[in-house]
Amino acid sequence: MSVQTTVPTYKFGCPQCNHSFSGDDLAQIAENVAWHWNKEHNSDLRHRYEKIDTVEMGGHNVHENDWNITRIPIYLTSFDVIGRLGAEDGRAVQPDGEAICKDCLEYLPDEDDRVEKAPNAYYPEFLCQDCADQEEVEEKQDENRSLGEF
Repeated sequence: MSVQTTVPTYKFGCPQCNHSFSGDDLAQIAENVAWHWNKEHNSDLRHRYEKIDTVEMGGHNVHENDWNITRIPIYLTSFDVIGRLGAEDGRAVQPDGEAICKDCLEYLPDEDDRVEKAPNAYYPEFLCQDCADQEEVEEKQDENRSLGEF
């Protein structure tokens, strides 16, 4: 019996605690990242962001009509997170030693599936094959356009 493992399309990590986020849906990853930051790092957020809402979790019955709940203040939403996914100053960064496409943020575990954008750079940048092909087409279109203007 063989077990098939699937490689996630996207992979990121929390820059503060190295918690990992991966999956095939960027919107879901952004939601998970926002929830993680609100729950685990809210002390860092309260000084920079205004509280949007409070979520009540739990509901442990302590005694008769007394309940113990956990309140989590919400400072970030998935919309706050998704624009900076994978950026060095974002809430979810590229995992150390992992290759991620610079343009579409796709996780590139296989060296054959990626093109190194700046091979001599201190921090190498990678493109997936589709983005590299698209960039090449755009460069040729720009060259043709400049030759046509000449």
